[in-house]
Amino acid sequence: MKLIVIALLLMPLFSNASVWENKNKWTDVVNGKTYEVHFQNWIQKNIGIDFYSNKVFDGKPNPYYGLKPDCADAVYSVHAIFAYNNKLPFELVSSYSSKKKLTNLTTLYDKVNKTQFESRDTFIKFIKGFNFSKKGFSFIESGEIKFYDDIAKKHFTASELAEVYKLRLFINLIYVSYGTGSMKSQSYPVAVTKEAMVPGVFGLARDSNHHAWFIKEVTAYGTPLMLQSSISKPRSFPLLEMNLLQAWSPGTYVYGAVEGLPLSQKSGYRALRRPEDLFKAEHEIKQASYEQFDVPVLEHSAYYEEKLASLDEQLGPKIERLLGGICERISERIKSVELGVNKKNEINSEGQQCMNQKDHLDFSTPGRDKGDFERLIAIRRAYIKNINRHHSMTKKQKQIVSTLFPLWNQSLVAEIKFIEQIGVGDLDFCDFELGQGYEISLEEYKQRLLTGQLSNSPNDGLEKRWGFIMSTPNQCPNFGETWAPDLSSVH
Repeated sequence: MKLIVIALLLMPLFSNASVWENKNKWTDVVNGKTYEVHFQNWIQKNIGIDFYSNKVFDGKPNPYYGLKPDCADAVYSVHAIFAYNNKLPFELVSSYSSKKKLTNLTTLYDKVNKTQFESRDTFIKFIKGFNFSKKGFSFIESGEIKFYDDIAKKHFTASELAEVYKLRLFINLIYVSYGTGSMKSQSYPVAVTKEAMVPGVFGLARDSNHHAWFIKEVTAYGTPLMLQSSISKPRSFPLLEMNLLQAWSPGTYVYGAVEGLPLSQKSGYRALRRPEDLFKAEHEIKQASYEQFDVPVLEHSAYYEEKLASLDEQLGPKIERLLGGICERISERIKSVELGVNKKNEINSEGQQCMNQKDHLDFSTPGRDKGDFERLIAIRRAYIKNINRHHSMTKKQKQIVSTLFPLWNQSLVAEIKFIEQIGVGDLDFCDFELGQGYEISLEEYKQRLLTGQLSNSPNDGLEKRWGFIMSTPNQCPNFGETWAPDLSSVH
């Protein structure tokens, strides 16, 4: 959540000219398709994990290189960039007044001109004039300087940069003004249909999880390819690479506990409102649908796949795909833990023992760990539900299941105790080096996660974070950011 007043840091005394002019409408038809459909195709074709880190985009120097969107910002950014390139309106409800709006017609940046880009010195003076670092957004400043050094000064004229920077500053204004909390009022829930669950639609987790991601593609099997960013990445890496998700997020993560959340929380899969719908009551938006909220929380992933599939995915490949997604998440956790350990060492060297609330939020992993827990449970349930298709699995796939879920027909508690007695197996499915001489496998990670041996506190060292030493509570505050597995309701 970003403070509303932060928006003021990107509001210099500029006036009279817009970021871009509106020449088209989202409903206009070009080459037989509306701009809405062209946007979906553009997302599917062009937006990948390296959209902000690749020096080349569409065969040309990448004007979006070095931008560092957080999760909500990544959703807003792709809409704004497509709108800019096609001269379409882009509008959001203002972050400081529910009766006003922020649009591409804002006159905040009309004084941006080529003289500010004629040398590196003039550019540095220009970008530092926005006081990003003083306001806690040094990662934005570093990204802009990297863009200038790596791309801008080599491939753009000063006049071209003046136009590029109207968009980049507008996008950065969105970054510092909006977070996941704003996404509810800017959007509406969509139907679970092939026509509605399209590229650009985004998932919004329940309030306590503070996260969002967007659909890149839905496969013929009804499974998604989705992209996400996270708060620690923009702040900690020179360039941002997004994460690719290949499974629907668990219903408990998106919609709440088993009983679900009230509609007033408005999580779920949503689409950004178009200008004509910006100030309408949600139920008055023609495309709004509440179908997804009627589905039992534990059945969401299966329901989405069934509704959106045109082909049937075999059980074996499905299990391997879902576990591959867990491996990707372990890889991302390695990076997050490394960043947390480095930050912990940094503050310790300065005489501090505990992280402050901001750093704790950036480097703790309760949401990530809970998400992995729920995904592993969902994989187990998917196997149990489709056990009648076990015969179609290969020998390797059957070995994977028998190693990870040896007592699938009993309670999870019984299964975990059984594995503790016989020891985890050796799958050779995915194994990881953690640093400091430590390694972990998928099956070890699963067992430690489910038994609460992993620590999600950034005030713990690497050994506790990965369960090599039993995690006992440290004396530092957790600011409500903690999680532990509850096996009592899992069967």
